[in-house]
Amino acid sequence: RAATRRAATVEDLTRLTGAGGVCGGCRGRLAALLGGAGFALCRVAIEPLARGAVRATLRPVDDAALPPARAGQHVRVEGLIDGRWVGRPYTLTAVGGGSRYELGVKLEDGGLFSRWLAAADGDTLVRVLPPEGDVCPAPDDPRPLVYVVAGIGVTPAVAAVRHLADSRRGEVVYAVRSRESAAYLDELEAAAAAGRIGLEVRQSGLEGRLPAALLRSRVAAIGPCEVVLCGPAAFNADMAAALADLPGVDVARESFDHPLRGEGSMGRPGGWRRRPFTPACPAGGEVPVSTTLPADEQAERFLRQFFAEQRPDDDPAPRIAEMRDACAAEGTWRMTSEELGFAARVAWRNAGRCVGRLYWQGLHLRDCRHLVDPDAMAEALFDHLRFAFNGGDILPAITVFAADAPGRPGPRIWNPQLLRYAGVRLRSGRQVGDPAQNELTRRIMALGWEPPGTDFDLLPLVIETPDTGPRLYQLPPDCRQEVAIAHPDHAWLAGRGLRWHAVPAVSDMALDAGGLVHRFAPFNGWYLDAEIAARNFTDADRYNLLPEIAERMGLDIASDRTLWRDKALLLLVEAVLRSFDKAGVRIADHHAVGHEFLEFCRNEQAAGREPYGRWMWLVPPVSASTSVLYREPFQDVSIKPAYRHQRPVWEAAAGT
Repeated sequence: RAATRRAATVEDLTRLTGAGGVCGGCRGRLAALLGGAGFALCRVAIEPLARGAVRATLRPVDDAALPPARAGQHVRVEGLIDGRWVGRPYTLTAVGGGSRYELGVKLEDGGLFSRWLAAADGDTLVRVLPPEGDVCPAPDDPRPLVYVVAGIGVTPAVAAVRHLADSRRGEVVYAVRSRESAAYLDELEAAAAAGRIGLEVRQSGLEGRLPAALLRSRVAAIGPCEVVLCGPAAFNADMAAALADLPGVDVARESFDHPLRGEGSMGRPGGWRRRPFTPACPAGGEVPVSTTLPADEQAERFLRQFFAEQRPDDDPAPRIAEMRDACAAEGTWRMTSEELGFAARVAWRNAGRCVGRLYWQGLHLRDCRHLVDPDAMAEALFDHLRFAFNGGDILPAITVFAADAPGRPGPRIWNPQLLRYAGVRLRSGRQVGDPAQNELTRRIMALGWEPPGTDFDLLPLVIETPDTGPRLYQLPPDCRQEVAIAHPDHAWLAGRGLRWHAVPAVSDMALDAGGLVHRFAPFNGWYLDAEIAARNFTDADRYNLLPEIAERMGLDIASDRTLWRDKALLLLVEAVLRSFDKAGVRIADHHAVGHEFLEFCRNEQAAGREPYGRWMWLVPPVSASTSVLYREPFQDVSIKPAYRHQRPVWEAAAGT
């Protein structure tokens, strides 16, 4: 809310909060926060443009004018497909004085949205978001304007020719596979014949790829100018490198790899991968979790990665020297808060078992390394839970306490998560609560705590430091946010008293980065439906609810062929999703999160990184074969920065 008061545009709000800057899926709603509707409803008219491409003309359904746009800007167009708004951004080739927009649309392999749009009839309605983009050459710049484009990347050049050619000298270098597949080629050739632009067309099917040296010589002959590149990332990189040291030549890139592009793609296995692809990051080389590199060498590689990604214009050498001096004098070093936040976010980005990594850049750091008193640490954890819950709109956060130092281990917490339910096996053999927490519950009871005796008793926290030993802390009432589980079609489920806590705050993993190990660094995202319904509630060594639920549904559990497990599991998944939604608590569903993960993979490859992952953790434990990830292969590689599992405190202390 505070940010909306300081933001005049969607771009301002994204800069201030990060909203809309990860996957872009919420950008259409940000305008509404600023007082705008956020989109215009338009009808679509489609006509052929070239082989594999169509022209889409958009006209508003009412009398309202479309927002003004500049040459080079794009709009996101969304259609209702299978009950869900799906869309992609397209460059505007014509703005029509507010009465229409025009787009050039490539019919992509595996392109769910582009194929849907191409089949639109005159009654098809789409949502069109306001124009965005800042690669917009000024009409009054006296320098020549040169567009170097490939394939459908020609659309920004077409917009410039239509709107800027009368005020600026223009050149277009157009790389295409063939004339038949060259969108807008007739229009560009007509403009060249009329003397409005210079045009060079390179047909890769006949002449091979556009040589970088040829482009360099052509631009050098023009002299000081403004160059806009628009094509695949590899094309843009090669052309930019060829022009890098030409005096007076300013180069801007408009890439196909827009953060919103992938949502409109079909689930073609491996379709998100770039070919060929050679990882270019991180700077200094990857550091495997199993590395034997000395701590100072790990620290140097981390700092080089930090500077490469966060401060590319700064020299990392002084900071590396400072780190090495600290290691030589004290045997360790200390990250700045900025470096620590980067380490925590990249550790999430590298977490091969996590399917929710699309939002890694939104992880909020709470730097508590200065705290030494367990009482203050407990208060910091309570504040973490309050911040993360956020009225149900869960915020990803991490609280980091002091790292291990030579001869002095850092603080630890006994609990595997800040919120977990007690488990007790009675003498009668009956299990009460979560069996996974039986040992922890026994040890906490030895400190004097007694569970009330229900299946959902939240455990107190136990914090241990070398100076104080273990101390027990009860959770305050406002940190016990839970969701009661019910199903609208099965009223009896509400009477069962099932519930689950709202914030999944993992607290038993160490943050390992830059040669430092922070063993007490609780972090949270938000729940996935299957985590609760298909694991916590139904694993045989957890609550094991499937037989009970199936019997209450009236199913025959004597034979597997009745599929009683499948039916009972689906009921629980539905119940968890509907209950969290009704309570207003953020939760992901196992289908949407698969699409989000593929968007993460596209973003990673666009940044020059290989997205690693462990298949059995990424594919949901329910309806696995229906997930878009089911046929996706991933490399199972663990690199630092990383969140690492560690033995429980009592096992580590005993040396077992």
